[in-house]
Amino acid sequence: MDYSPWGAIQHSEEITPGVRFVSTSRHGGIMITKNFAEKHLTPACRKHGLVYGDYYCYEEDCLWAIPAYELPQYWRKIFSYMKVENPEQYLYRTISAWNAEYLLERGIAPDPVSYQHYVQFMRECYGKIV
Repeated sequence: MDYSPWGAIQHSEEITPGVRFVSTSRHGGIMITKNFAEKHLTPACRKHGLVYGDYYCYEEDCLWAIPAYELPQYWRKIFSYMKVENPEQYLYRTISAWNAEYLLERGIAPDPVSYQHYVQFMRECYGKIV
């Protein structure tokens, strides 16, 4: 794998076979093979990934939290560069603030405080009333 939807890959780290963190000169994220995704990720998670060849891609700013939330068995590796006391709570709040529609699709109520950020963001940036 030499390229990602964010450009030429400069660094890549395997989380587990089928799941990689990648970075480019400008951006990066998590790339997950379709085969792995269909076995381990919910349809709601796959829906939020950008399809790029044989991969579902989740950019590093906000979307990465969606597949990470669904892969608790890999949290130690995913969070190896971040000190996070409670990965589940961290991911839940991150998703509630930036991608609450994913939680709602799964029947999970977003964190109320973080969800207010999401509502404001959607209103200000997209003119959507949530």
